[in-house]
Amino acid sequence: MKQTIANYVLNLIDEHQVIGLGGGSTVAQIATALSKSQTKHLKVVALSDATRQVCQEVGLALTDFSEVDVIDWTFDGCDLVDEQFHALKTKGGIQTQEKLLAQISHHYVLLATEEKYQANLSFSLPICCELLPDALPVLRQLERTHQVKGVLRQQDQAFEKTPHGNYLVDISWHQTDSVEMIAQILDQTIGIVSHSLFMREVTDILLGDSRQGTVSRLTRNK
Repeated sequence: MKQTIANYVLNLIDEHQVIGLGGGSTVAQIATALSKSQTKHLKVVALSDATRQVCQEVGLALTDFSEVDVIDWTFDGCDLVDEQFHALKTKGGIQTQEKLLAQISHHYVLLATEEKYQANLSFSLPICCELLPDALPVLRQLERTHQVKGVLRQQDQAFEKTPHGNYLVDISWHQTDSVEMIAQILDQTIGIVSHSLFMREVTDILLGDSRQGTVSRLTRNK
């Protein structure tokens, strides 16, 4: 299915466009496909260390993000996405980098298969937040006020740090709270740099049907 999605992506892209790559195994497949299609003369940017590593391994040259003003297409994986184009992208913990790509992209496209596509976004996974190190008291206040639980990610017996030197915290939220309310609370909490709820960024979904071997493109109404 991932190869089928990668082939679909190649047909969307025109020559001389700027392409953004997020994270995930399907994005890695797209990077491989792009490396074999150099006739399109593309500029490719990636902010995920894992994706950059894949690009290096397959010989796909990257352009520095600072040299790009507009991205034509950004392709990114997700954990869950719903019919309202709300998405949860928790596992990678790189939502800040991904939202930077989305911010300057004409099309921010999520790649998903049917088991990740929901009528309404559920919270079977926690919400990952990038947190300033000085904001731990703010996290405790958030936990008390909203009766939620935050767990700091650990790596090698220490708190995991982002490339910006911040912590990653996974917050388990109540299933009964609306996704709009949760996003607003997190957006307004000083000390949270970003969170893994994507509310307005997604413009398109490429939905793979593994049983049929097909890909459908869903486009958000503007």
